[in-house]
Amino acid sequence: TTETNNTVVTVVSAKDAVLIDGTVPLTPISTHTVVSSSTAANSDSMSGDGEVENKKLFSMASPRDLEVKLTGSDMMAQLQAWVDYGCIEPSVKERAGAIAKLSCTSELGLKDKIFCLLGATSALGPAHVLLDNLILSGGTSIMAIARPGHKIQSLIQSLQQSPLPTNNNNDNNATRMYLPIVHKNNNNKTNDEGNNDEEEPGADLIQHAPELARWIVETSSNDHNLQNKQLVILNLAYLDGEKNVRASVAMDLITEYVCQHKPNTAVGYILSPSTAHVVTEEAAMDAKKRYESSPFWHSTFRFLSASKQLEPSNTWLEPDNNNDNR
Repeated sequence: TTETNNTVVTVVSAKDAVLIDGTVPLTPISTHTVVSSSTAANSDSMSGDGEVENKKLFSMASPRDLEVKLTGSDMMAQLQAWVDYGCIEPSVKERAGAIAKLSCTSELGLKDKIFCLLGATSALGPAHVLLDNLILSGGTSIMAIARPGHKIQSLIQSLQQSPLPTNNNNDNNATRMYLPIVHKNNNNKTNDEGNNDEEEPGADLIQHAPELARWIVETSSNDHNLQNKQLVILNLAYLDGEKNVRASVAMDLITEYVCQHKPNTAVGYILSPSTAHVVTEEAAMDAKKRYESSPFWHSTFRFLSASKQLEPSNTWLEPDNNNDNR
């Protein structure tokens, strides 16, 4: 606490502001819900118990021709080729292979999940692809958090323009997207297009992290369409420069708060070579083996670059401390 010009200013850490209730005054947040039915127009897409069945298979692009989609056994063969070459871990093949074996996307069991997207409009995020599959599967839920503007409106329109949109909030086969609306007294806040965002769906992760953490917990716990579903929170936001650090801290703290209050929460991230993340011991040992068996030209190139290139990533276990996963 400091005093400036006879004004008492209390400085609190971001961690305390998000994790400790009552630390900072909270701006009210309400919920904007977009509902769209995934009930198909003909009975061929309905199972005997009335559930929506989507006959679409999961696929991935062929590395030899991106226009060619691999499914089923072809997809499994390509995954195995990547494992043999060493560019993916066996666990990746197991997870992707399980999806390749599904006869339709409805078998994923998405109806008992809530996908919470922190940074829903991220260019690398799965929002539109995920939304397409959720609409087709039916009865699934998304909580989308991103700044107000045309990008978040695009997600809303994707759901509204899906087949047979409906306002029936009791439709068990409806896909629902929940968005926060921040209620503020000032008119100075602008959205990602420079316009005033008063009462528009969307919220800033950095400015409203405490409010959003509580909104996620309260909405997922109290909305009757979301109760008893597992929350899957995805950290997707990316900003340029120092803002990315603040956005990452905000997502970390929101995720920590949500996990404290909903221990069954699953957490996911977009990973890149510049991101620090946990690896399995199997992956660490494989990295160590590949480094130690690297060809002679690797060490030559390392020497000529003053150890700036082809250096080990230090992901394997320290020999003097088998509990140190770096």
